[in-house]
Amino acid sequence: MKNDEFVQDVLEMDKNASYVKICNAGKANGKLIYVAKTMGCDGFFAELRFVLHEIYYADKYGFIPVATMSESSCYAEAYPVNGSKNPFEYYFKPTSNIAYQEAEMEYAYVRHTWVQRKQIELDTGMVENNYKITDRYMETMSNIVKKYLRYNDAVQAYLDENTQMLAGKKILGVHVRGADFKRGYKNHPFIVTTDEYIAQAKEDFEQGNYDGVFLATDDQEALEKFSEMFADKLYYYKDVIRTDGDETVMKSESDRDNHHYKLGLEVIRDMHTLSCCSGLIAGMSNVSIFARILKKSRGEEYQTLTIIDKGIKK
Repeated sequence: MKNDEFVQDVLEMDKNASYVKICNAGKANGKLIYVAKTMGCDGFFAELRFVLHEIYYADKYGFIPVATMSESSCYAEAYPVNGSKNPFEYYFKPTSNIAYQEAEMEYAYVRHTWVQRKQIELDTGMVENNYKITDRYMETMSNIVKKYLRYNDAVQAYLDENTQMLAGKKILGVHVRGADFKRGYKNHPFIVTTDEYIAQAKEDFEQGNYDGVFLATDDQEALEKFSEMFADKLYYYKDVIRTDGDETVMKSESDRDNHHYKLGLEVIRDMHTLSCCSGLIAGMSNVSIFARILKKSRGEEYQTLTIIDKGIKK
C-alpha cells in the first residue's frame, strides 16, 4: 500500500464505522470484546441510548458487549453502589459474563468510537436527528433491550414496589420536560409549554376514558398546574428533585445519601412507570422515547399515543 493511501485510511478511522481498532489482539482466543461506554455527563437516557447504540453495533458484528458508564457521568458516585463501581451496573445486570474491570486488561477488545454508535441510525433510516425516530429504529432498539437490558435485583424490587399505585387502573402517562429545556438548546426540540401539555392531556383523558393521569416531570410549575387540573386523579412521585426555573436537575447537588445514584434511579422510575401506563403524551425526549422502546420490548403497545412535535431548534 502506498504511504498516502495508508495515511488516508488512518484519517478515516474515526469517520467510518466499518473501521475497528483491536487492542490486546494476542488475547483474542476466538473472542472479541466490545466495551460500550458513555463519554460524558448527559441526560440519563441520552447516555443509555448511546450505550445501547454501541451494543447494537457489537451485536451486529458478533462482538461480546460489555456496558459501562463513565466515572464522569452525572450519576456516578465515588464509591460502589449495589455492589458495583460501574454506574451502568448500579441499575442493570451486566450485558455479558465478562466483568468490565477485566474487559480491557484480560481480553482482546474493540476500542469504541463515537461514529459506531451512529450505525443504528444509518441502518434504521434515522437521517435527520436523534429525536426523529423511525418504526425500524423502535423495532431494532426494542430487540436490543429485550436481549441485553435487565434491571438488577435491587432496582427491579424498587420499581415493582413503586408502580403498585397504578395497579388495576387505566392510566394516561404524561412526560413534561421542563427545567433547562426552557433555555432552548440548539439541536434539541423546541419546548412544549405546560399549558399545551394540559390541553392535550385533558382531551386524551376524556376521549380515552382513563382512570387517572401519571405525571413525570422535572418542573415544579408543571406539577402545580397538573394538580389544579386533575386533583385526586393525578399520580406522581413526591420524592423527586424538581426545579422552579431553568436549571438542570441532573447536575444538581444535595446532601442526601447517594444523590447522584438516586438521580438516575428516579428518572428510571419515571420512565418505567410511563411504560406501564395505558396511554402516553410526551414531547420529543429521551425519557419518552425509551418508555416506548421498553414497552415494545415487552410486546405491548400504548392504547393512545400522542407525541407533540414542534420541531428542532437549529
